[in-house]
Amino acid sequence: MKGRTLILGALLSLASACHSIPPPDVLTTLDQVRTAPAMTDAKKSAPDVYAEGERLRKDAQMAYDEGDVAGAQILGEQALAAYEEAVAVARAVRAEQQRVANTAKADEADERLAGLEADHQKVAAEIAALEKRLAVLQTLTTPEEAGEAKGARLKARAEATRTLTLQAQLLCMAGDLLAGAAKKPAALTEAKQALSTLDEAVKAQKEDDPPLDLAMRTRAACLLGLTQVRRAKDGKAKSADALLDALGTTELADARTGRDERGVTVTLHDLFDKGTGLSTSGQKALDAVGGVAKQFPSAPLMVVVHQNGPLDDAATKSGRARGASVVAALRKALGDARVAEAALGGNAQPLVDPDGAYSAQNDRVDIVFVTATAD
Repeated sequence: MKGRTLILGALLSLASACHSIPPPDVLTTLDQVRTAPAMTDAKKSAPDVYAEGERLRKDAQMAYDEGDVAGAQILGEQALAAYEEAVAVARAVRAEQQRVANTAKADEADERLAGLEADHQKVAAEIAALEKRLAVLQTLTTPEEAGEAKGARLKARAEATRTLTLQAQLLCMAGDLLAGAAKKPAALTEAKQALSTLDEAVKAQKEDDPPLDLAMRTRAACLLGLTQVRRAKDGKAKSADALLDALGTTELADARTGRDERGVTVTLHDLFDKGTGLSTSGQKALDAVGGVAKQFPSAPLMVVVHQNGPLDDAATKSGRARGASVVAALRKALGDARVAEAALGGNAQPLVDPDGAYSAQNDRVDIVFVTATAD
């Protein structure tokens, strides 16, 4: 009995001695590490590695509880390594996410830059075309004799003659439309006679002698004729400003609109399918034009088909067919009297450089509301 008591006491003393051994420092470190802010992110970004660290930490604590201090130290160090790996993985994940975000931002910036460069080129092309138009308009203030020209000046004179001839035709046509069945003023009758003379001169012109002076004078005469028609009106028609405001409230708000001597012009692109028939979007745009035209019954409509590139027989035929399609659609909505037969502008009045990247914009249809007032 006494011997058994001694053995039991020895065992109790041994157990007491084991529990009196302090835990390895690594267990305390593990408790600090697992509650650090970085570990919260690691738990989300590297859950598998974090779970392995948790398992090893629990195993290390269990080994210590069972008196295996050395095993607890080893398992604790393994758990600490797993936690550190989880933090490293989380940092790598964050770095990759940041890289992807930065790449996306860089791509977006490149896309915006490309868009700005394209807009710059487009605006530059439009400016070049406007400068050409301005040069033509400046000559109209004082249509003096142009004198002799050679080389590039001769080419520019030929282009200016074509543009001025088209403008003269459209101005006289606008005067006729606006006058309607009323008696034409003498100025318009004389302008139309001058226009016939100009047409003959253009047909008979020599390559080195375009009739620029005659074209300038004829344009001025047609503008005077249109002005005389307007003066004969009663002045009760709505203004061009009101017309522009009305266009801005329709689906034509994004279309190019503007004013010139004839009135208000709506420039439409992509009206047609691959052939000469109207596309669905084209018909929708013309329906919007018709809706606005009904609000301004005193303004007849002109349809002018402009084309890009050389005007061979096929292009001329296509332009006439397209003009007929537009006229038919507008007459269906407004009646025959409101809409004139389509005029072919050809390539005489480009919007942008015909040889530039945006030359396709020169393919368009202008619908002109001929207003009874110039403002």
